[in-house]
Amino acid sequence: VMALVQLFRTQKDTVARSSSNIQIVKTTVKAAILLLPIMGLTWVFGFISLDYGVDALRTLTLIFNIIFIVLNSLQGVFIFFFYVLRNEKVHALHLCMCIYPPKAISI
Repeated sequence: VMALVQLFRTQKDTVARSSSNIQIVKTTVKAAILLLPIMGLTWVFGFISLDYGVDALRTLTLIFNIIFIVLNSLQGVFIFFFYVLRNEKVHALHLCMCIYPPKAISI
């Protein structure tokens, strides 16, 4: 019975905050959509680069290993680009810091 009461209270609060929840869901889905290709594509090359013991595929395996290493190394750069450099809040803060630079603190 207490669980049902808590469930109804939660649903009532959820309906009241539905607009903010929709924004949270949109932000989460956008983040997942941006991260999926960055993380997924790298690991596709990682799985392709597995050595199957076939001599004819050694050169191809080496190429896919190099692609995997480069993409895996650049994941942080991609995430920085998509989540920091393209963020409007960061642009606003940067503009604010350029117009009103912080005062130097002397010790």
